[in-house]
Amino acid sequence: PTSASDWLLLPMKEPTQKDIAIGALGSALAGAIDDIVIRQNEDEVEGPITFIGMDTPHLPLEAVRESIYESSKNPSKAFICPATDGGYVLMSIPPAVGRTIPASEIFKASSKKFYL
Repeated sequence: PTSASDWLLLPMKEPTQKDIAIGALGSALAGAIDDIVIRQNEDEVEGPITFIGMDTPHLPLEAVRESIYESSKNPSKAFICPATDGGYVLMSIPPAVGRTIPASEIFKASSKKFYL
């Protein structure tokens, strides 16, 4: 989508306090990717999956647009803007990633192949 009005905005399911305590953000993100891929298949739409950290209200819209553009033009690379606390501020995953790589594998640091 070229315009913010064309974006489909979905809230991510809130992780439990236990998930947060054990650092299960990767698991929560993988679940969100699975949900979005199902939705994209149902609606017959395709586009990058973009996550925005909830503690970044100052993030300019242009940065979001750039992440979507960059992850759209190169299907083998994600756009990640890391946060100082070890998390992320912004992350866009190319459209095909959720369909070709199991979401549960994308965020596993111990995986033999690091996908992002």
